[in-house]
Amino acid sequence: MNYKILIVLFSLSLLFSYCRDSDDTDLMPFEQRGMLVGIDAAECACCGGFIIQFDNSETNYRAYTEDFQNLDPNDFPLTIEFNWTLENDCAGIMIIEIEDYEIFD
Repeated sequence: MNYKILIVLFSLSLLFSYCRDSDDTDLMPFEQRGMLVGIDAAECACCGGFIIQFDNSETNYRAYTEDFQNLDPNDFPLTIEFNWTLENDCAGIMIIEIEDYEIFD
């Protein structure tokens, strides 16, 4: 009888030792790494915002976000990790929405 109780207690202790905290989702890495090149000063219908270049890509993307407004233009380029979604493709200019980010440098 004592062995059965010990086996049950041991099994329960193993079961609970593998439980994970639900806050582990906060540790997820960002989807993309790239370079925040600077402000797009071109004058066209789809221009403006901030130019972002993804790592391993030659394409320049545009992001329109007020979060970058406080950055000093002299600090560009900046390394950035971010989560994003494609907002629009305007005449070949890829416009993205930055959902969450962290700037390095």
